[in-house]
Amino acid sequence: MSLYFAAVMRKSKAGRPLGTRQPRYLKFFQGALLFALLLLLLWVPLLVFSTGNPTYTVPSLATFSVNATLEATLPTGSGRVRSHLFHAGDRGVWAPWAGQNTTLPTALAANYVPEQLQLICTPPDADLVWSASRPAREALEDALSDQRASAAVNFGWSVLRDLPPPSDHGGPLCQGSAVVALAVESRAQVVDVLQGKHDTAQLLRLDNGGNVTAALFPGFWLLRGDACVARPLQASDLPGTERLPGRRQRPDLAWSDIWLACNLTLKTDGDGNSGTEMWWRLECQTVDSSGSPVPDDVDERATCPGGYAGPRLVNILDRVQGGIIGATLTKFGVIGLYSVFVYGIGRSLRLSITNLRMRIAYEDLPTTRRLVALCQDIYIARAEGLLALEEELYAALLAVYRLPSVMFELTKKRR
Repeated sequence: MSLYFAAVMRKSKAGRPLGTRQPRYLKFFQGALLFALLLLLLWVPLLVFSTGNPTYTVPSLATFSVNATLEATLPTGSGRVRSHLFHAGDRGVWAPWAGQNTTLPTALAANYVPEQLQLICTPPDADLVWSASRPAREALEDALSDQRASAAVNFGWSVLRDLPPPSDHGGPLCQGSAVVALAVESRAQVVDVLQGKHDTAQLLRLDNGGNVTAALFPGFWLLRGDACVARPLQASDLPGTERLPGRRQRPDLAWSDIWLACNLTLKTDGDGNSGTEMWWRLECQTVDSSGSPVPDDVDERATCPGGYAGPRLVNILDRVQGGIIGATLTKFGVIGLYSVFVYGIGRSLRLSITNLRMRIAYEDLPTTRRLVALCQDIYIARAEGLLALEEELYAALLAVYRLPSVMFELTKKRR
C-alpha cells in the first residue's frame, strides 16, 4: 500500500516543472475539505443528540405516582410543620390524551404525535393511610390557624418511562412538583376538617398578586430530555403561538387552559377507636386558569374514567434516545462525545505530521518498480505453494528496508 501511494505521488509530480505554483483549484478544494472537516467536528456531536436523530423514539409510561404534602412555615425562627397527606398511583391508569379517533390541536401537531400525550388518572382515595400523633395534629392546626404563618400544598409527580436506559447522565425517571400557596379561607377549612367540624375543605390557591382561585396547578406538563426535566407546558413551547406584528389574536389555545381544582376530605373506616384507619380523599376536577369550569368540548379529552376522580395530569413525553446506539450515547453524554471526537481527530492529525523526516526514505521514492516486483514474486511463491521461497523472498524484502544503502540503490532512477 505504501509503495502504491509512493508511485501515485511520483506520477502526480512527474509532469510538473520545478518551481511551478500549485493550481488555485487544488488550493480551493483542499481548503473546502478542511473547512468541511471542521464543521463535522463541531456539528456531528450536536446532530447525534438532536431530536431529528433516528435513534430518538417516543418512550412509554411504566409507572407513576403522585404525592401531596401540606407544609406550614411559621414566622422566622419558629420552625416548620409538615404533614404528608396523599399518595396515589398504585391503582392509577393512563391512556392517550387524544384518544383513538381524535387528532391533536394544530399547535401540537407540528412537533408531536398522539403517542406523546398521555393522560394519567388516579383514584380520589389515597393508597396509604394517614397517621399522625395528637401533638402533631395539634401543631398542624395551630400553624394553619396562625395568620403570620404561610401554608402551601406541595404536589409532587413521579413518572417512570421505559427509555432511556439508566446512566450517569440521566435515566427513565421524571419528577416534577408544584407548590400551591393556600388562601386563608382554605386554611381555615382544613383546620375545620381536622377538628371534625366540616367534612370537606376546598383548596384555594393564593397567587403572587394576592388573588384567590380554585385553579391549583396546570394540567399539561412537559417531560423533557434524558436527564428528565418536568415542568408545566408554556405557550412558548408551541410553534406559532408568539404574538406577531400586526396580529390581534393568538392561535386557539383553549385546549391548553386546563387546571386542576381539588377538594380535601379526611375519611375514616371506624368510630374513632385506636384501631381506626384514616386516609385523605383528594377529589379533583378540571377548571381554567381563573378557576371557572371549562366547556364540555375542552374538558372531553381530559376526562378520566369513572372511579378515577383524583389528581390527573397530561404528560407530553419528549423523544429520547433508544436502542444500542442511544444507550451508548446516553452513557457518554454530549461532553464525552465531544471529547472523543476532539481527541480522535487531534490524534489523527498529530500522527499524520509526526516524524515526517523518518518517512522520507520509505515514501519519497524516485521509482518503486523493483520493490513492487519483489512483492509480486512473494505473492506468486505463496500462490504456487513454494513456502520456503516465499520466506526467503520476504527476508530479502526485510533486508532491503533495514539497509538504507540497498533501498537507495533499488529505488533510484536509471540514467
